[in-house]
Amino acid sequence: MAFRRLSTSVETGLAAVQRIVAVASCKGGVGKSTVAANVAFGLKQQGLKVGLLDCDVHGPSLPTLLRPVDERVRRSEARENWVLPLEVEGVKCLSFGWVSPKADVQGAGGRGAALLRGPQLSRVVVQLLCATDWGELDYLVLDTPPGSGRAV
Repeated sequence: MAFRRLSTSVETGLAAVQRIVAVASCKGGVGKSTVAANVAFGLKQQGLKVGLLDCDVHGPSLPTLLRPVDERVRRSEARENWVLPLEVEGVKCLSFGWVSPKADVQGAGGRGAALLRGPQLSRVVVQLLCATDWGELDYLVLDTPPGSGRAV
């Protein structure tokens, strides 16, 4: 299998992220999202800069678990075609479930689940991960989808 180098614009989204922690399980419904949120907020309580990304495009959980003051995903003013994560109690958060047509983000799919497979799904996850202006973070916690057949 050949690996290709990510473009500079993709790499830049994670350039100031020091560590990435993935919360994963082969089974759904075991509390991955709850654990990921607790890890993120626990790290924040220790004074660290933290982000939390919901990688489950088919069934995003963060919009159910967290209630940001403003749920609108906005474009980054610093970088073209990038978005800014929402903020909940000092933790930067993003989920496909918050991306909506009203968010003024190209390709937005609305609240809830999406029917994507293979390369399309991978592109959405990479875009959420790398085309988000995370800024400086000590940790980025990834809430991964259930099972090993989905892209992360």
